[in-house]
Amino acid sequence: MRLFALSIFSALVAAGSANLILNGDFETNSAAGATFYNRSNADWTALMSNATGYGSGAELDLMTFGAFGSAPQSGSYKAGMATGRGTDAFTFTLNGGVVAGQAYSFSFWAYRDQTFVSGNGSLNLGISSVNNAAGTTVFSTGGGVPSNTWTQFTGLFIAPASGGFLSVEAVPGSSTVWYHVDNFSLEVVPEPATLAVLGLGAAALVRRRKA
Repeated sequence: MRLFALSIFSALVAAGSANLILNGDFETNSAAGATFYNRSNADWTALMSNATGYGSGAELDLMTFGAFGSAPQSGSYKAGMATGRGTDAFTFTLNGGVVAGQAYSFSFWAYRDQTFVSGNGSLNLGISSVNNAAGTTVFSTGGGVPSNTWTQFTGLFIAPASGGFLSVEAVPGSSTVWYHVDNFSLEVVPEPATLAVLGLGAAALVRRRKA
């Protein structure tokens, strides 16, 4: 049954449409080839196109080649977010938003950088109606983000609410953690595939793949 479900999962993702996330790979920015660490929400937002920092940690990073950790998973930039002095978080603006009850597939890459800290926590995705607050959670890594190796997280969900933004939060665990994230996508799962997702149970269809 599990192999059948994963086969359906692959088919549904392949059937998806264009990426709804604007600037999901962080490439559209004004960094001009530079790396910026520990930016305030306002400063990080000013660097980015269609992304807004809002977390209480206010220490978001925008990193290119030669910065700490692995090279960006896609393109020239990756983002860094930590939980040491609060929660780092941001939203992506969505092209057209999501609609409650519709099925969507998601994908992103992440790892825990161990350069300064070796803690753990969770990365949560949510659908939000505003660009400066967490939305209704649609996926959580639950602490299962490997260290120092880019890992792809993919899955399906039925949108619990409508919204124009995807929130990404670094949720504190038992100790400080520093995540690097890159290459986010969100796509509509077209009908009648949505009915198949409902029948199988979207929460069960989650994959992880190391680079």
